[in-house]
Amino acid sequence: MHKSAIKNNWLYIGILLIVFIISFIYIFDPKIDLNGDNCTYYLLAKSIASGKGFVDITSPALSPTNIFPPGYPLLMAVNMIITGPGIISQKIMNGLFLIIAIIILYILLNHLLNHKQLAFTISCISLINFYLYKFAKMMMSEMSFLLFSCLALYFYNATDEDQKPWKNYKFYLSIFCMAYIFHIRTQGVTLFLSLILYLLISKKWRHLLTAIPTYLLFLAPWMIRNRIRGLSNRYLRELLEVNPWRPEEGSASIFDLFKRLIDNVTMLVTKAIPDSLLPAINLNYDQPVSVGLVLLGIVILTIVIYGIFKLPKFKFLILGYIVANIIIIGFWSAPGGNRYLTTIIPFLYIGLILGLYHGAIHLIRYWKKTAGQFSPLWLLSISLLILPRLVELHQSARASYPSNYYNYFLIGAEINKKMPPNTVVCCRKPYLFYMFGNRYSCKYLFTQDDKQLIKKMVKDNVDYVILDQLGFSSTALYLYPAILKNKELFAVVIHLKNPDTMLFKFDREQARRLFPDS
Repeated sequence: MHKSAIKNNWLYIGILLIVFIISFIYIFDPKIDLNGDNCTYYLLAKSIASGKGFVDITSPALSPTNIFPPGYPLLMAVNMIITGPGIISQKIMNGLFLIIAIIILYILLNHLLNHKQLAFTISCISLINFYLYKFAKMMMSEMSFLLFSCLALYFYNATDEDQKPWKNYKFYLSIFCMAYIFHIRTQGVTLFLSLILYLLISKKWRHLLTAIPTYLLFLAPWMIRNRIRGLSNRYLRELLEVNPWRPEEGSASIFDLFKRLIDNVTMLVTKAIPDSLLPAINLNYDQPVSVGLVLLGIVILTIVIYGIFKLPKFKFLILGYIVANIIIIGFWSAPGGNRYLTTIIPFLYIGLILGLYHGAIHLIRYWKKTAGQFSPLWLLSISLLILPRLVELHQSARASYPSNYYNYFLIGAEINKKMPPNTVVCCRKPYLFYMFGNRYSCKYLFTQDDKQLIKKMVKDNVDYVILDQLGFSSTALYLYPAILKNKELFAVVIHLKNPDTMLFKFDREQARRLFPDS
């Protein structure tokens, strides 16, 4: 069934490939992204590929870590073993994840809708989305997440629901993919919860009772490993904090969590979802929500929900997946605009395009009093609201690093050139620094108590400290005041201008005498 679908639809798949190749070459950026997390993923992959295991190689102790789940670093490590170290091959792999995911989505939709043009329209509009390309061009987990989401639905759709699930390998492949999504990002639990909802509503009890233990079995090794290593769930910890970047603000109360949910869901509906689907809107997330944005968000969400209910199958699965993601992002202490919506953008487009398509047919029937005929290819005009933003990605790819980051990386390069291999550097973005400095690194303690901050540096055997101007509030709140109060402990080694970026030699022995452990 699926092989013939590929054969019969080679033209549309070929167009998708051409669109991808042109677009990806146009926006491809060979530089390291400045968010820092992409460096963390890369270094975790490097640790796996070098045989050290899932450890923090920026730490002299090579401590086991669970800063991120292992799914994406494992894929990167395989790529690294095959192609060698370097970020270019990792970025290309991410691009391949995107196009493979979209092709699988097209095949799945064509089977569900039995409408080639409609399946192609949804897939093509998804493929040129600004935010999907934004994350496809960096070493981030979104594209692998999207790929395994599409694979999970593809395999489940290929499952014969009348057959006993334990006798169908495609069912197990689907559950494995859902579990692997969780191992890519914990947010991935939303797809499995949506499947549970679908199975409950469909009264598929055998599938339900087989899916749950199978899923838990696939999750068990990572959970057991973390338990043995004594590693707590940092996501749960950060979720329960008022602000993970301001620990002095304490834990969130029930009222705080409820208010956060209301605020974040409002932001998602009125800003993030419209911005994700129609990037030309180019919203400012810092500005208050206007009446126009509220109406736009409600209209778009209404069309999406209406469109999803036009699906002949999986409507509750897809709708549940979207709603579950909105709720989880709503509770998160740092929702990051539409960043965490990126992986469900194609599923939002399914609802949007289907809603517009069926809405257009109903309008034609109402006006002409005849059977409505409407080609979904007309909806490709939505791309006019998407394509212009790709120019931003192209310009960003061709631009140099901003001067504040350039100075930061320059200090890293100098340390790599002149400092011993066992040097330990304290800085705001240790993984980002390590990519250029290739020396052990750590983050300073987020506390306004300068004594505790310096004690932590002593404990970490810090040799040098970087005072940057990367724009993070923690530098001005915690590190800079501690340096000012204890100038005798920090000797300037490098001072770069425009903007001022400084490397200090940290007098660890004197700090140990001034602030002994008690």
